[in-house]
Order: sequence, then structure tokens, then C-alpha cells
Amino acid sequence: MPLAKTPRPAFPAGRFALLMLLLASAACFAVAVDPDDLIQRADQIKTASNAQFQDLLAQLNGQAGQLTALQHDWLDYLNAWQLLYRGNFKEGTNALDALLTHSRDPVLRARTHISLLSAETNAAHYEEAYANLSDLLASLPKVEDRTVRALSLDVAAQLYNQAGQYELALNFADEALASNSNAHLSCYATTLKAESLYHIRKLHADDAPIRAGIDACQKSGEILAASLIRLWMAKAQFDAGDVRSALADLEAHDALVRSTNSSSSISLYHAIMAQAYLATGDLVHATQYAHSAVDHANKQEFAPSVADAYQVLYQVAKRQGDDKAALDWYEKYAAADKGYINALSARSLAYQKVHQR
Repeated sequence: MPLAKTPRPAFPAGRFALLMLLLASAACFAVAVDPDDLIQRADQIKTASNAQFQDLLAQLNGQAGQLTALQHDWLDYLNAWQLLYRGNFKEGTNALDALLTHSRDPVLRARTHISLLSAETNAAHYEEAYANLSDLLASLPKVEDRTVRALSLDVAAQLYNQAGQYELALNFADEALASNSNAHLSCYATTLKAESLYHIRKLHADDAPIRAGIDACQKSGEILAASLIRLWMAKAQFDAGDVRSALADLEAHDALVRSTNSSSSISLYHAIMAQAYLATGDLVHATQYAHSAVDHANKQEFAPSVADAYQVLYQVAKRQGDDKAALDWYEKYAAADKGYINALSARSLAYQKVHQR
């Protein structure tokens, strides 16, 4: 005989709606404060919205006692990243070094190595950077996250380009492109490949894969990456004697490059435009773009774009018969060029020392 059903109490519709609203709010709140969700969200926005990142970081730090060991390690990483972001190199690198001594998670260790690399190269601690890079690359077989692997390979290509190891950088850029389907990281890898090919004199104006890379980057919204690839293509055209074609392409995309607000990229772009204008005899625009290249370098006295811009200003003053100005610009060019070569030599020497060990 079936059991009699117990009648449910009547629930007014208004109170039912209120209860549902409270339950929905509670569910949303539970998702919002879940540590894994907070960590992932904080990691995604740390540069795009650093103020909001700091709020999430404070929330996570308040939950530190309830976190798992791995969650706590990620929190330590995010705290160290923020220290570096605020310019506190010593405390930030010490915190990342400490994290590497005890964390065993392959993805977190790779991310920690990458952040250390950025800090060390910015602080001109080149030997530490290349030693750290060796550790990162040795750890990659254990890293299953495809995005982190691709990012690690991109970072390796970038640092090897900076040390003048262009063939080695090209190998890593190709490996990153072959192993990764992420459009954003592929664009970055293509810029590094174009840079490597340019320096070993294998980049040509009709290089179909590189040209296709420009289109792919623009379609995926990576305007800065597309602009940098275009820059290396223009430099290759310029070196091959096709100055007017290079200049026409640069002029057509100048406004797009300016819209990125990337000072270093604008400086590089305008330095090559200044050289192209000088080569065509347009001294007015050569001067204008040379000054822009220096201004956008943000006081990076030894950036290659600064040396190139000073050389243009020297040539302009010389052609105009202004010997005093020519001498002043030449002295600035010589100092900037020497500084750039010394920095390149320091990175190359650091790489050689680590490689020999």
C-alpha cells in the first residue's frame, strides 16, 4: 500500500520569488569567492586592470588560511608579480626565487620562470636571465599546458634575438608556431621569426608565410604584432634598395601604429621612416620622424631606434651645412650606438657564459 504523501505548505508567490532571488544571489556569491575562480580572474586582468587585480589580490590574501597548498603558491606568485609591476625588483625576484624552491607544479614553475626573465632582463641582470631561461626550457617536457609551452618558446626566441643568437631564436619561433594554435601567441612568434630572418638576411619582401602572418594578426586584432612584422619587412625592402615601396607601406600604416600607443614600437617605426625619407631627399619629414623616434623612446638612450634617429639628424644637418649641429648630433649618435652595441655584447656574453656552463 503506497504511503500517503505529506501535503506541502502553501508558499505565497511573492515570497517564492524572493527565495529564488536569494538562492541565485548566494550561488553567484559562491562562484565569485571561489579561490580558483578568483586566482584565474586575477591572473587574466593583472595588466589590463591593475586596480581591480589588487582588489582581487586583497580578497585572496584575506582567504590565505583556507587555501590549498597549490592555491597558496599561486597567490604567492601573484603577490610577487605585483611587487615587480610596482618596480620593487629585489623583493619581487626574491619572492619568485622562494616560490621556485618549494613549488612542484610544472605550469606554475614555468610562469614563475617567465616572470623572473622579464624582471631580470629589464634590470640588465643578463647572466641570471639566461641561466633562468635554461631552467625554463629544461622544464618544458613536464608542462602539458599548450599555451604556457608556447609562451615559454616565444620568450626563448625573444631572449636569443636580444643576444644576437638569431638562428637559435628562429628555431624556437618555428617550434612555437608549430606547436601552438593560439592566434595571439602565434602572432607574437611570427614577429620574432621575422626579426630573426631579417638579421640573418633571409627575410624577403615576397616571403609569403610572413605576409600571411601580417593578415592573420590583423584579423585576430593583434595590431601591434602586425605592425612589428610590417616593420621588419620594410627594413628588408629598404636594405634591398626598394626604399620607395618600403616607405609607401610604412606611410600607409603609420596611423595604425600610432593607435597602439606602444612607445617603443612607434619609436622603431618612425626611425626607419626617418631613414627612408632621408634616402628620398625629404629632409623635412626625415627630421620630423627622427625627433619622434627619439621622443617615443621614453629616455631609452641606447635603444637602436635612438641611434638610427640621431644618425638621420646628423646627416640632415650635414647636408644643410650646419656643422655645429652636425657635430652635436654625431656625438649623440656615437654615444647611443656604442651603448646599444655594449648592451648587445653584454647579453651575448651572458648567454655564452651560461651556455658554456
